[in-house]
Amino acid sequence: MIRYLAEKEIARTGKSDALTKRRIYGKTCGIAGIFLNLFLSALKIAAGMIAKSLSVVADGFNNLSDVLSSAASLIGFRLSERKPDKEHPYGHGRYEYIAAVAVTIMILLFGWELGKSAYEKLIHPAFTEWNIWTMAALGISLAVKGYMASYNYVYGKRFESDALLAVAKDSRNDIIATSGIVLTLILERVVKIRPDGVISLLIAAFILYSGIRSLKETLDPLIGEPPSEEFVGKVREIVSGEKEILGMHDLSVHDYGPGNVMISLHAEVDASKNFAEVHELIDRIEKELKEKLGAEATIHADPVVIDDPVRTEYEKKIRNLLEKEYPGTSFHDLRIRKEAGKTEVEFDLVIPYEEKTPDETIREEIAAKLAEKDVRVLIGVDKSEYR
Repeated sequence: MIRYLAEKEIARTGKSDALTKRRIYGKTCGIAGIFLNLFLSALKIAAGMIAKSLSVVADGFNNLSDVLSSAASLIGFRLSERKPDKEHPYGHGRYEYIAAVAVTIMILLFGWELGKSAYEKLIHPAFTEWNIWTMAALGISLAVKGYMASYNYVYGKRFESDALLAVAKDSRNDIIATSGIVLTLILERVVKIRPDGVISLLIAAFILYSGIRSLKETLDPLIGEPPSEEFVGKVREIVSGEKEILGMHDLSVHDYGPGNVMISLHAEVDASKNFAEVHELIDRIEKELKEKLGAEATIHADPVVIDDPVRTEYEKKIRNLLEKEYPGTSFHDLRIRKEAGKTEVEFDLVIPYEEKTPDETIREEIAAKLAEKDVRVLIGVDKSEYR
């Protein structure tokens, strides 16, 4: 159903680019979620009132609150469509990330409320009244929620949407909660025990744990996180695909929402190359990054003197020293300058976050081991795993 409705809307718009498809599928999932949750809410409340089952009625009101989750997802996709303006020159794509955080907060609230109800049931246990209408409503609920969890997860993965994945987790938690009610009803009927409080408490604990983990995952894009290895690999493949490029470093990626990624990097080129040729080369790479990755790129050309024996000697010396002393550390931008009989060696170290030794200590140790008479060593420090 989701695919049919989304593809029909895509055909109506006449646009088939990846970003348009992503947003239309996201909005379709949100609208479907609103109607399905309204249907489940009405069904459970009616069945619960007929069976005089408070837990089923409460589960129905939970589905009513789930409408807000689907609505938050829908609103996030709608707002993210807005074009850049004076106040938001980088667009509104991060509204989708905010929607994912909102859904996760709703999951945590549901877990908290379920935990409070479970505690009350532990203190005041009671048997639940049920009949065929109760079980039918719960069975339909499990089937519909399974469908919702499935399509939100599939399209969340396909379009890398945190908002849809958050709704998928919300639907999964509903399946677990409803399954707990079914298990409670069966145990009460078969073995005459009242496990509702214990089962609800366990489910609440799982939902809270899941919600806390999800909150971190949905906050990361807003706070700022490193790009995926796959994305970095594609950037390297495109840049290094030009034979004139000797290497790249200082890659920075800024994510302003789906379809609005900005990157900057340094590309090493032969210093003897004509400036106009280098400029044309850099322009060509920037355009290719835009076409293939949808990323606005700014590339700084770093000239490298490739036929300098002194530079070659220091390059080998630094590489061997780092491999021996600090295997996870690399370097770039090696420059050799000679003035008034003195040599100046300058380069940047790239120290991984896992390295426990203070950056200043590493810098001083490397500089001391490279220092010689009439040689000045200047070392900068970068902090990134993908430069």
